Amino acid sequence: MSSDNHKKSETLRQRDKARKDFLELKRMQQENENNNTEHVAYSGEIKPVTFGEKVSHFFYYHSVAVVLVIVAIAIVAFVTVSCLNRVAPDLKIVVYDNRILADMYVGNIEEYFEKICPDYNGDGKVCVSVINCTYETGVSTAQYQNTIMQRLQGIVVTDTTCMLVITSEKGYDYFTNYINGMVLTSPLPLPQSYYSECATDKDLPIPDGMTVYCRDISETLMSGNKEAQAAVKNGLDFISLLKEVK
Repeated sequence: MSSDNHKKSETLRQRDKARKDFLELKRMQQENENNNTEHVAYSGEIKPVTFGEKVSHFFYYHSVAVVLVIVAIAIVAFVTVSCLNRVAPDLKIVVYDNRILADMYVGNIEEYFEKICPDYNGDGKVCVSVINCTYETGVSTAQYQNTIMQRLQGIVVTDTTCMLVITSEKGYDYFTNYINGMVLTSPLPLPQSYYSECATDKDLPIPDGMTVYCRDISETLMSGNKEAQAAVKNGLDFISLLKEVK
């Protein structure tokens, strides 16, 4: 009988202990939840509710990204507008010599030739593009000369719209001996009145002793290119017009 009482007492004791452990665990869990709530409240985080608050919240955390996107869009828009407003040249002429032509005079040469050049592309505007590939021997740095020569070779090899070349006797020898497939025909020596050290209404500020040539592409990879063929035709026509200018 005493054994049964002992078992009951032990059962009650274990039940009481389990209840106390459960209550203690519950108390600790409640305290942990209270601590988390206090931490959130202390952090000062406020969730946006209205549309205005959400917009302000977005710009506060993503302002740098928004600015970068706006700048990128502005650049794309500027480039697009510039391309749309760019006037296609009726004629392209590359000037090559080892006597430098200042870039500030290129515009004067273009304006002078535009007075003579017809509207070859029929867009209602006359535009002549002069590409300056000159440097000064003994003065220009090797890096600058290398840049000029790379630009010149790029035009010769890839530009199907640039078929006119203004160059000196040394330049002609260079094209003939060092540029594979480069043949210059229909030469027109520019009159002495075209030369000047400064821009005037009558004189062209280019080095003296220069001659205008048109390329012969019949034996080149451009021979079957219609754009290149049209550029050669226009170039020959322009040279004939220059011959009439006194």
